[in-house]
Amino acid sequence: LVPSPAQPAARKPLTRIMTFECCWLRHESCGPGQAPPEEDKIALAGVANDSLHDQDLRALAQSRPRTQDDRSCQGRRAIAVDVMILVPMLTVAFIARSAAFDKLASLAECSTATALVVSFVLHWRAGRRASGAGDDAGGGGSATWKPYADADWQSAAALALLARFEGVGELDGGFRMDAKTCRRFLIAWKGDVEGAAFGLQKYVEWRKKVRPAEITVEDVKTEHATKKGYAHGIDRLGHPVFWAFVSRHDRFNRDLEETVKLILFTMEDALRIGQRYQSSDQICLVFDLSGFGSKSMDIEVVKRLFLALARFYPERLGRVLLWNAPVIFNGFWQLISPFIDPVSFRKIKFVGEQNIVEAIDRAMLPDEIVARLGLKR
Repeated sequence: LVPSPAQPAARKPLTRIMTFECCWLRHESCGPGQAPPEEDKIALAGVANDSLHDQDLRALAQSRPRTQDDRSCQGRRAIAVDVMILVPMLTVAFIARSAAFDKLASLAECSTATALVVSFVLHWRAGRRASGAGDDAGGGGSATWKPYADADWQSAAALALLARFEGVGELDGGFRMDAKTCRRFLIAWKGDVEGAAFGLQKYVEWRKKVRPAEITVEDVKTEHATKKGYAHGIDRLGHPVFWAFVSRHDRFNRDLEETVKLILFTMEDALRIGQRYQSSDQICLVFDLSGFGSKSMDIEVVKRLFLALARFYPERLGRVLLWNAPVIFNGFWQLISPFIDPVSFRKIKFVGEQNIVEAIDRAMLPDEIVARLGLKR
């Protein structure tokens, strides 16, 4: 445990705190009567004499147990792959049957049936393995136990991350790195300290390059004129509301990059509304699905929206309300849902036309919504 001459000088106190907290986290994950791992004893001793370095911290942080969220995400990706394989096979069978190519149709149908059986067996076996792994990972037998959700651990980790970015000056719109931002990335990365640091570095680079807080109406003049998306009011939980009207979006007549800029412009506007009301720093995203049709089925825009939320606005999404969804939306929903992060997926709720007032007070609804519903202020 004595530092060799080749090792760097003693680390900052915040990094030492981070090392201690990682060891404490793993100690807490031990079951009743179990001793902490031997490497944690060495790590705790190393904290006292500064013999541990960043590589030790990295190893400890990355050794956290996998959670149910990780396995759920893998499951959704597997389902997406199944759909991509089975849909073309079913299409071939349908076309062949329609064209009276009976042999080809029978072959395609048999292949599809075989693929379905194999897929079912593989998913069932993977589910059994994931369930067993979850029982082992939690120490106490719970697959959904999340040690990184502890407030004390979050605070120590956020301070350690903030120390890494203390040289970052003012970014766009007067934004500065703070502990809240570090904590949001830490939660989004499920306690992976090095992953959160990587995400924060990309976030800083992105804000310097794109400067979303400085996007103006003039920058998105064409898309803004359609009124397909804007920020207005707060919901009953204090979330500023991002309104998106899908019937006003035409995937055949839109500029993708300008549409993405409009999303960023509206996100930043919604966050400013939250600051003005001194309410939540998370947003409520309302998709008005009335009038949804084929021209609204823009998978690329939806992917860019949720990628932006995941990469640059982690833990900013309070909830998503899918309002007035028609029957035709179900097929589109099956296509896009596998690409949505499991944490975001759990925040999504379908809402009927008149039930919107249960989520958002009528005083906070846009005038056009009040008029459509026949409400009075």
